[in-house]
Amino acid sequence: MEYDLFIGSKLGRLNAAERLYEVARDVIGKEVKFDKIRHQLGFQYVCIGCEYFTIDIDLDDEDHDMQEYREMNIRYHGVNTDVRISVELISKTFNIGWVKFLELMGKLLRSIAGDFLLLDDTSFPVIKRKNDILYVNSNVDEYRATYINKKNLNRLHCPFIEENFSIKL
Repeated sequence: MEYDLFIGSKLGRLNAAERLYEVARDVIGKEVKFDKIRHQLGFQYVCIGCEYFTIDIDLDDEDHDMQEYREMNIRYHGVNTDVRISVELISKTFNIGWVKFLELMGKLLRSIAGDFLLLDDTSFPVIKRKNDILYVNSNVDEYRATYINKKNLNRLHCPFIEENFSIKL
């Protein structure tokens, strides 16, 4: 399953990648790889990988592309972000990988300030942090409810508020 993780941080892309790598190594406790790669199309990206997921950050993401994401995230989700991170959970280890990814996000949330948004591959908003308050979307379908549940979300080790993101206040 694929996700887009957006963070609002003054870290920049490379420093955000290095922070994610440190957090992933701490959470996984197994071998986590960090590679800075030049794609055949010429752009550079960082790939952080383990048996549960891969995380990619495009280091050459053009500013106008990120500006579009930033504007959409402000308009639709009320969060101000400046780094886009692609995450792919490995399907054969999804159940463990999702929990490990939640732990990783929790540690990341505790180590950086700023807004935060996690969207799944259908642009469904799963989690967001706005004004230092963490929200989890309570409007989940039957499938999502199997893994977006309190037992798993407690692995964030962060207080959160459940909120129906489809209701605009």
